[in-house]
Amino acid sequence: MSKHVKVERWTVTRCHGLLEQIIIISGISEVQAVSLREELDSLEGVLRVKVVHQFILG
Repeated sequence: MSKHVKVERWTVTRCHGLLEQIIIISGISEVQAVSLREELDSLEGVLRVKVVHQFILG
């Protein structure tokens, strides 16, 4: 991963008895986002995951 990857925000809330975590990361490429998504998907059954990757043009 890039040296400039930064966790911008990590929020944990309880939703209907489940812990929901929202993690916002900046400085991550599309390839890195796909890799992260695949690794988190391997936790299915232990953790429900949704990864949203936003492109910032500039």
